[in-house]
Amino acid sequence: MKNKLAKIAGSVLVTVLFFYYFYKTVDFGLVAEYVKTVRWEWIAVAALSYCLTYPVRAFRIYYLTRNSGNHSFLQTQRICFRHQFFGRIIPFKVGDLSLVYLLKKAGVSVGEGGAVLLLIRLFDGVIIILSFLLCNLFVNMDVIPGWILLLVLALAIGAVFFTPFLLSRYVHLLQKLPEKLYRAVEQIRIMLTQSVATLKNVLVIGLVSLIMWFFVYLSMHGVVLAFSQPISFPQTVVASFLASAAAFLPINGIGGFGMVETGWTLGFTLLGMDRTVALSSGVVSNTMSFLIICLFGIISYIPVKRRNNNV
Repeated sequence: MKNKLAKIAGSVLVTVLFFYYFYKTVDFGLVAEYVKTVRWEWIAVAALSYCLTYPVRAFRIYYLTRNSGNHSFLQTQRICFRHQFFGRIIPFKVGDLSLVYLLKKAGVSVGEGGAVLLLIRLFDGVIIILSFLLCNLFVNMDVIPGWILLLVLALAIGAVFFTPFLLSRYVHLLQKLPEKLYRAVEQIRIMLTQSVATLKNVLVIGLVSLIMWFFVYLSMHGVVLAFSQPISFPQTVVASFLASAAAFLPINGIGGFGMVETGWTLGFTLLGMDRTVALSSGVVSNTMSFLIICLFGIISYIPVKRRNNNV
């Protein structure tokens, strides 16, 4: 109980510190004025782009679990809606683990569900870093030293391909674990091995992850254009890198607010955007995604409720 309270308090603290810092350094009245002048047609494009990430997210999970008891894409789409919702509202990224629980209810074991979550996060990390490195060839903005990103990229790729090998190599040591823990680790090993066993699987998961992040970046770019900023798509990808990376941190504010806006504001300010405009666009982008996530999260429960009412 104390641990949960500490996590909630940490999320509240992050949110409070975020708003306190920008309250002291930014004129929020000016932020409100900028928000009033947004071009709503671009906000609509941004919202549509973000909505399109959902079927892609669902397909990625379905592809990985289709042989593990999950036989319905529509069910996977509902799982995706709820996973995004819980991941956003539960503090300290604990909500991300809801995917394991939701997949278990769909017939996928805990070990396999954990492996799926690990895989999609590793592929997300690889795509984010690759996108930044490629787009930065056209932008040349010095946010993080390239060698650090290459090192992280190598570690992520290594984790994808070598973790199954290491688990298989030392399976005799794993057998000494308690039975339940060993079964879970063995399920993770099998899922990881099957997922990266063929080039086709790697290419499919990689391509789907790339398409998903394209829509995410397109959504961000739509918000930037809504504020009439002369920024290209590659520049948006590079400048939003810190905001995207912030989503992987084990700490987040209430509703996901705080860390993402901070990374967004810093990235676009380094690109030359006015800090108030950068903050305004970051708040709009994160609020838009938050509302979409909450909407789909609520909608995902409607079919279940109706079905229960019919029983």
